[in-house]
Amino acid sequence: MKNVKFHFYKGKSFISKIIKWRTFSIYSHVSIEIDGDVWEAWEGSSASGVVKSSNPSYYHTPLTEFDTIIVPMKNVKEWKTFLDLQIGKKYDYKAIFSFLRNRNKQDNSKWFCSELAHTYFDFEVKNYKYDRLVSPQTLKDMIEHYLYGLEQPKVA
Repeated sequence: MKNVKFHFYKGKSFISKIIKWRTFSIYSHVSIEIDGDVWEAWEGSSASGVVKSSNPSYYHTPLTEFDTIIVPMKNVKEWKTFLDLQIGKKYDYKAIFSFLRNRNKQDNSKWFCSELAHTYFDFEVKNYKYDRLVSPQTLKDMIEHYLYGLEQPKVA
């Protein structure tokens, strides 16, 4: 069993402020770190879509704060392979804007940050059947519930 780190960012950009306002949260973004590799679905001037780096702050405004949750994972090798196959896929504008407007539209060939990070449950939990369109805060809550053996919150 290996550990996975989820980094939850307190973004400073205009879109980050909208996400935080709309989701009633301090978090606007999430990335995944395994063995020093960091995956995230990013939209910004430096990159767009699913990217990989070796630094959780690489794409972010300097001094952007983030909180980290460390989670054990049984199927980490399979998930890393999946994440690597997502590199270069486009940012899921349709899903992020429909999410912000309380709708459920997504393009299965594209990702936004918490949508990508949420696939953790697809690889870790048998018969997982929850909506993948969640905010960074909801994802953080779901991971904490999973860690402590509590029932996962239902997502509309």
